[in-house]
Amino acid sequence: RSTLHHRAVERVKSLVPPSDGRYVALSVSLGARAIESRKVSDSYSDSGASHLLAVSGMHVGVVFLLLNLLLLPLSLFWRGNIVRAVVVVAMVWVYVALCGYPTSAIRAAIMFSVLQLSYIAKSRHLPENSLCATAFIMLAFDPYMLFELSFELSFVAVMAILFIARPIISAVHCRGFVGGIVDALAISTACVVSTAPLVSNSFGVVSLLSIVVTPLALVTSQVIIVCNIAALVLPEAVARITAQSAAWCGTVQNSIVEWFVSTGFGY
Repeated sequence: RSTLHHRAVERVKSLVPPSDGRYVALSVSLGARAIESRKVSDSYSDSGASHLLAVSGMHVGVVFLLLNLLLLPLSLFWRGNIVRAVVVVAMVWVYVALCGYPTSAIRAAIMFSVLQLSYIAKSRHLPENSLCATAFIMLAFDPYMLFELSFELSFVAVMAILFIARPIISAVHCRGFVGGIVDALAISTACVVSTAPLVSNSFGVVSLLSIVVTPLALVTSQVIIVCNIAALVLPEAVARITAQSAAWCGTVQNSIVEWFVSTGFGY
């Protein structure tokens, strides 16, 4: 797995010259802990948005949705849904391998695999059950994972989305652009509030800026993921363009985070 992860990172590095944008793009899309600028690292830490630099459920979810959209025509053929499900699940795990198997990505991959397979079985999918089954599988494989901060943050955040953000979103019931803003704020607020005790205990600081910064940075993060994945599979001439686009989005994301930190609000 380390070889696969290393080769993916080196491929992107060969396409784009060194910059803060490239370092952030590598962290967001492939989980490469390569932020060499202390200023950038501190900005994300001060804004409470450090989680954006690690591959999480959001990143795996982007890959999951993209694969389902690209393979949607398979549903028109006999047994096409089964083929699509198998390919999607396999490629999601390939992406997790490319990122070096971080805990949050493994959790998300298991949940999305269960979700995809439930479509084949035409059964009702309960995310709460999937979350519990995922925790059981991961802890059966490695019980000591329970004491890892990444494991704790990952599951607490998902529980907050399911039991806090989801009821709020259902109660407000907005659609369109306003609905997207409400959903993003509800999710980010639930995650920040629920993980605040863990973050405070581990790092000694909690920043409310994350409530606002996270929804904005999610837009650039999604573009970064798509562009860098494309850079891994496309010919070099085209891959260079997509990798540079990812680095540019990383620069934009850095600017957003640094601007919010400069306001001095949120602690």
